[in-house]
Amino acid sequence: QEPQSATIEAVGQHGVVIAEEATIYSDSNLKVDTGKRFFGDTVYVSKRAGDAYELTEEEDRYYISVNDVRLVSGETSEAPDDDVVDRFLPLFPQSVADSYLYYFSLLQKSEEEIKAKVQETAVERTDDSGKAVLDYPYYSIHFTLDGNDVAESITIKDINPSADGWEELKADAAAVTENQQSYYFLMGNYGVFVDLAKEEVTFTEVE
Repeated sequence: QEPQSATIEAVGQHGVVIAEEATIYSDSNLKVDTGKRFFGDTVYVSKRAGDAYELTEEEDRYYISVNDVRLVSGETSEAPDDDVVDRFLPLFPQSVADSYLYYFSLLQKSEEEIKAKVQETAVERTDDSGKAVLDYPYYSIHFTLDGNDVAESITIKDINPSADGWEELKADAAAVTENQQSYYFLMGNYGVFVDLAKEEVTFTEVE
C-alpha cells in the first residue's frame, strides 16, 4: 500500500540491484521485510512511490529502496551480442572459450532441450533465490531457469580474474560493489555479472 503523501510515478523499466544485499518489502513504507535481492539481480520497476520502487515479478509485487536499484532500460550499448561475449572471452576457461557459441545458443531454450544437447548429466539444484539450476561441473557452466523452465542465464565458472584485458574491461561496468569484487555490465542484449570472489561470470538476456 502506498502512503497517502507519496507521489506515484509510472516507471516501466528494468533495473539492476546495486547494493551487495538489498531488502524487499511488502509495503511501500519499507516496513515489512519479505526477502532479499542481491547485487546484479535484474528487476522490473513498475513505478516509484516516494522513496520506494515497486517491483513486479510475474503476478507478485514488492518494494525496494530507490537507493538499492539503478534503472538500466535503454542504457545498453549497441554492440552485437557476439562482440559482447568476445570481450569477456579472456576470462573464460579454455574449454568454455573453445565452444562458447554452442553454450550461448542454449539461452532461452527449455530444460528438456538443454539436457538433450549437453552430454554431461546435469546436477540439478536450487539457487539462493529459489530458482532451478542445471549445473554442468565438467564443463564449468550452469544454466538458471525461469518459472517456465527456460534458461534465463548462463554462468561460466573458474574464470581468470588476472586475464589480459580485465583492467580495461572493468572500467565499463555500470555498477561496482564497494569491495570491488562484483561488477555489473550492460552490453548489447546482455546484463553481465562478474563475481571475482566466486570466480564466475553470468550472462542474462535483458529486454
